[in-house]
Amino acid sequence: NKVRSIAEKYLSGLLKRYVNRYIVLLADVVVSTAATSISLLFFEIAMKRTYEFAQYALLAGISVIVSIIAFLITRSYAGVIRHTSMRELWRSFFASFIKAITVYLIIMTSESVRSQFDFSYNGALIFSLSDMIMTLFFLILMRIFITNIYSLLVVSSIPEYYIKNVLIYGTDDESVSTLNYLD
Repeated sequence: NKVRSIAEKYLSGLLKRYVNRYIVLLADVVVSTAATSISLLFFEIAMKRTYEFAQYALLAGISVIVSIIAFLITRSYAGVIRHTSMRELWRSFFASFIKAITVYLIIMTSESVRSQFDFSYNGALIFSLSDMIMTLFFLILMRIFITNIYSLLVVSSIPEYYIKNVLIYGTDDESVSTLNYLD
C-alpha cells in the first residue's frame, strides 16, 4: 500500500509534465532515419541489388541531417505529443514531404551519391516516395503508440472518484483539442 502510494505520487507528478520537445525531435529523427534504412532495404530487395553497410550509413547520415532540417522547419516536434491532433499530423506529413524532396534532390544533384546507389531518375523518385510514405507511417505509428501509453498511464493513475463525464459541443479544431486534452 505504501509502495503504491509512492508510485502514484511519482507517476502523477511525471504525467502532469509534458515530454520535452527535444526528446520528441530526437525520436522523430531516429524514426525517420530508420524509415529511410528500411526503404533502402525494400528498394534493394525489389531491384535485386546489394548495398554495403557504408552505403546504408551514408544514406542514414543524409537522412539525419535532412530530417533535422525538415522537422525544424515544420516544428512537428513542438506540439504536445500526448494530445496529438490533425495539426501535428499535417506537420509530420509536410516534414516527410520536405525530406523526400530534399533527399531526391541530393541524390539527383550529387553524382557521387547517385553512382554509389546506381539510382536512375525514376529509381531515385520511387525511393524518395517510398521513404516519405514509410517515414510518415512510422511517425504516425509512434505518436499513436506514445499517446496510448500515456493515456493508459494517466487513466490507471487517476482514482475513480475524480473521473467526470463532460459534454463537448462543436466539431472544430478547438473542440477536438479539448476532447483530446480531457481524454
